[in-house]
Amino acid sequence: LFLFFAACQMEDEAADPNVIEVMATHNPETGEHLFDLSSAETGYGWTTFRFVNASPDVHFAVLAKLPDDEGQYDSPVTFQEWLTNVTNPFQEGMNNIIDPEIEGDAVFAPFADLPDWFEDVEHSGGPGFTAPGRTVETTVYLEPGTYVMECYVKNEKEEFHSYLGMIEEITVTDEPSNAPEPEADFEMTLSSTNGIEIDDRITPGTHTIAVHFEDQKIYEHMIGHDVHLVQLEGTEVTEVARWLNWMIPGELVSPSPGTFLGGTQTSAAGRTAYFTVDLEPGHYAWISEVPANNEMWKTFEVSQEDGAGY
Repeated sequence: LFLFFAACQMEDEAADPNVIEVMATHNPETGEHLFDLSSAETGYGWTTFRFVNASPDVHFAVLAKLPDDEGQYDSPVTFQEWLTNVTNPFQEGMNNIIDPEIEGDAVFAPFADLPDWFEDVEHSGGPGFTAPGRTVETTVYLEPGTYVMECYVKNEKEEFHSYLGMIEEITVTDEPSNAPEPEADFEMTLSSTNGIEIDDRITPGTHTIAVHFEDQKIYEHMIGHDVHLVQLEGTEVTEVARWLNWMIPGELVSPSPGTFLGGTQTSAAGRTAYFTVDLEPGHYAWISEVPANNEMWKTFEVSQEDGAGY
């Protein structure tokens, strides 16, 4: 029933050209994790991704813009090339990490075969970590080009969901979407020096958060900073921070500690993304997907009387 009503909702709302519905699903018979997109094409400009997690696992949808290919690279810059020479090597690298018989430099040997254009990929945001049965919205500005959308949460065998099918190609055309920039209730700044900064006290209810990427830094797990909302009730934030590191065996495997309520994935420095949150009284954290030793999180309480306390 959930899938039926969610599908009906997608059909009704897909008429809005500025909104792309992304449904996350899982086929237990085949083991596939998949995205079902209302459209794989949109005009450039502000684009809202409505992410419906119709799966029993936590998921997200990160966007990466492929660099323009003017013949300067050793291999073609295509979605198929990403599948073959990015998705597969990352899975091979993860297999090496969990294999006790592989040690030293040999563990990371597959990453040496990444395409020479991989370093020029532009991180472009996307819906953050989202618990099963939840729907979230994230709005980002997309330039014309070809994008890869994927989720790399792992299953119990340490296989990335992208490796199991949760990866799609999105084309952004030269036609403008003409969507207006969202209006934010709260402003947040992310930086490698000051972490997560948000000064206002948040009350219960639905709010739109503007996230400004002041700078960007690629950490040792090859991912930059981003921000996600997690309800902690009974969970330590340090446990969530450790779970977010895909390089640690047994971590980033669904289910997650805490309940993830969306956010925005990694974006390039100078970019702004928006996402909606629906807050009830409780114990929460804004947290970034960076190694836990960076302590890039901010815990807070939402109470009916006083709003959020940091």
